[in-house]
Amino acid sequence: MDGGVIREFLRMQDDPAGPLFAAWYWVLDDPATGNRTLIGNGGILLAEGRTDTAVLGYSVLEEFWNRGYATEAVGTLIPVIFSLPGITRIIATTYPELGASIRVLEKNGFVKTGIVMTGTGAEEGSVCYVLGELR
Repeated sequence: MDGGVIREFLRMQDDPAGPLFAAWYWVLDDPATGNRTLIGNGGILLAEGRTDTAVLGYSVLEEFWNRGYATEAVGTLIPVIFSLPGITRIIATTYPELGASIRVLEKNGFVKTGIVMTGTGAEEGSVCYVLGELR
């Protein structure tokens, strides 16, 4: 996550036209020591022009990669996202060379689509995955 992503999050949060935006921080609790460590975050926004589709993004700090944290966090968010009024599908994008990110999505039931993402936040060269109704 770089400065551009952070600025885009702040813009979306303050955008009155964006009816759906939510962000979560992922914290690892150590019951033995009582310490809490920030390990990542995730967020959703409403897809442009769609009132039934949430766009999911997620990130884990590099020192916590390959431990299953992103898979668990995304899996926890899915029922929360689908509980939002009118949401019938969730989409997420990643780059084809990011195998770990693809595994996070596939382990949570997302399937690769032929959809080419456009609009705010869409990144050139990214591939789209969907969970839920595909229309």
